[in-house]
Amino acid sequence: MDLLRQHCSKNLPKNNNKLITTTLENKQITALLDIGRDRWNQYGRTIAQYHQFFRYLLQLRLPMVVFVDNKSWHFVHRERSRIGWGIKTKVKRISLSQLPFFSFKSKVTKIMREELNNWENEWNPSMRSHPEASHPEYSLLVNSKTFFLVEAAAENPFGTEFFVWLDAGYGHGDRSIFPPAWKWQPKFEKGIISLIKLTPPTDLINHYNLQSLYRQDISVISGGFLAGDRNSIIRLHQLYYKKFINLIEKQKIDDDQTMLVLLINEYPEFFHIYYGDWFDAFELF
Repeated sequence: MDLLRQHCSKNLPKNNNKLITTTLENKQITALLDIGRDRWNQYGRTIAQYHQFFRYLLQLRLPMVVFVDNKSWHFVHRERSRIGWGIKTKVKRISLSQLPFFSFKSKVTKIMREELNNWENEWNPSMRSHPEASHPEYSLLVNSKTFFLVEAAAENPFGTEFFVWLDAGYGHGDRSIFPPAWKWQPKFEKGIISLIKLTPPTDLINHYNLQSLYRQDISVISGGFLAGDRNSIIRLHQLYYKKFINLIEKQKIDDDQTMLVLLINEYPEFFHIYYGDWFDAFELF
């Protein structure tokens, strides 16, 4: 069995931490930047709706580094201080234009415009309205998750060894998916990136490539959760950045879910895949 199949066949029972080696404290990383979704005709969402979702995530009793713009700065400070975890929270103010990938906005805009005007027959027509195919700001933001992670790992204000990415809207406001009393003590393996695959083990990830995923309504990997130790986070960002540039050079742009599948296929030994649903992180780890 090759390395890819070895790692993709691991399906640990829920809450089974015996195979995980570390008990060090983890740090949660997340970000919320307004990209104008309240003005979208489809897949729109106001910043107030995001705050309703975000409020649940901010209740977690974990050290946090939170990247936000001006619209969420006071909200995050208030929510974390209210539960007595303000001292274990680093809120970093940032705008979309400060993200490294923002320098590619004109190229991404051009790619999307040309695609929409010359939609390929093999592409799913419904994808024309999906944000990863029609909104440059969205693609630039969701592809910046490893940047947020590596920034937090570099500064490491709370001296933690492991870093966990959770989308700001993780759980979509469903209290039942979060742990009791908001206490979560996940355990991860060192030297690899842990993530969640949405399709079953029989759906081998090496059957997917850029052509089979591009502009198709297929979800294989959840981009809402990523975890790894400091050195693994740094390596992930380097690989991700290189792959992003590679796609741009091919006149293509996609979201983080597609990017992660491509990286897993190239570096299977670097990823530990767990199987679950979109919001299963608190049960699996």
